[in-house]
Amino acid sequence: MKFQHPVAQDPERWATWKNQSQALLYKRFLATAIAIAAATGYLTKNGDPNSNIDLHNLPPHEHQRIVDADNAVVAADVEECSIIGRNVLQDGGNAVDAAVATALCEGVFNSMASGIGGGAFMLLRLANGTVEAYDMREVAPIAASENMYAKNPSGKKDGPLSIGVPGEVAGLYLAWQRHGKLPWRRLFQPAIDYAIKGYPVHPYLASSIRSHAEQILASDGLREIYAPGGKLLQIGDSVYHKELGNTLESIARHGPGVLYNGTLGRKVAADVQSAGGILTFEDFQEYKVQIREPVKGDIHNFTVLGMPPPSSGGAALILILNILLRYNTISNTINALDLHRTIEAFKHAFAVRMNLGDPDFVNVEGVLEDMLSAKFAAELQETIVDNRTFSPEYYGDGTS
Repeated sequence: MKFQHPVAQDPERWATWKNQSQALLYKRFLATAIAIAAATGYLTKNGDPNSNIDLHNLPPHEHQRIVDADNAVVAADVEECSIIGRNVLQDGGNAVDAAVATALCEGVFNSMASGIGGGAFMLLRLANGTVEAYDMREVAPIAASENMYAKNPSGKKDGPLSIGVPGEVAGLYLAWQRHGKLPWRRLFQPAIDYAIKGYPVHPYLASSIRSHAEQILASDGLREIYAPGGKLLQIGDSVYHKELGNTLESIARHGPGVLYNGTLGRKVAADVQSAGGILTFEDFQEYKVQIREPVKGDIHNFTVLGMPPPSSGGAALILILNILLRYNTISNTINALDLHRTIEAFKHAFAVRMNLGDPDFVNVEGVLEDMLSAKFAAELQETIVDNRTFSPEYYGDGTS
């Protein structure tokens, strides 16, 4: 689903914005999103990637939905998952309930990119203004060592040694325990039904199946799911993932203890070890979700909140916005100069964030202070040249 804000369909709404600084920031958010899309080739005008893109006349998309709601909306990568989250709200659930159900659904439809075998971040702002940043990322097994990939660098992302201790189930459960309203099992049932009864292959999954065809066909388990009969699934085909459905059913019925202190965790650890990995049942038992303080940036009378390290997204977003807001000329179109400045801002932010790390092991206070500083952003903005770009070393090598 491509994002298109209703404002893009109704230019007159801009006239109702009385706070000009608010409008400026909002337009910069929207302009940045469109600039990224243009840079990746998603948006062109009349087939010419160098021409301006009019935000008031964005090209239509077959999966585009413009939603007008008074109380809440749910946005997910997959439309079916957005609907599941919306239904949770309509059944009396709150935002946490909807987030849990939507995340579980995403783990079924896009299991190569999300799901109960990995980790996640959740940024939650309560009605009283309190903000909670849930760090439920996967962590390295206890037996992991600093130089364990020295002889096999590809093992960082492929194979049994790349497997960490999953945190998503623990984190979703903690957030639900603290704030959820609907029964835990109710939030699992839609994902269970899709996994067992079947769900359609959307373009994102189809692309991943094609790019990992060799690995899928070489694995009995993956081949059964994504290439039944030896034929790779394509867009529109149905996926049946009964084992995942049964696993979700077990967690829905017994709670996360079945994974972190029960039979499911023992089975997963045994499977990983049989493949040559180092994950143990003790790793599951020792896993802990952390609730951290969010990063904050004051930008044009807004407070922008984001996930803190080990996530880099919140700090990078604040740094990019602070750089871009140094430019006072913002129009309703994205021209080549706006796009150039946006790309340069991203390059600076991505270079700086290479100095971040897990705060449990690395002191990142100095780097984080810089990334949240308007003064630091101004210094970087002054290094951006409007008619040229530079080699990677100009932006920083990420090792200082």
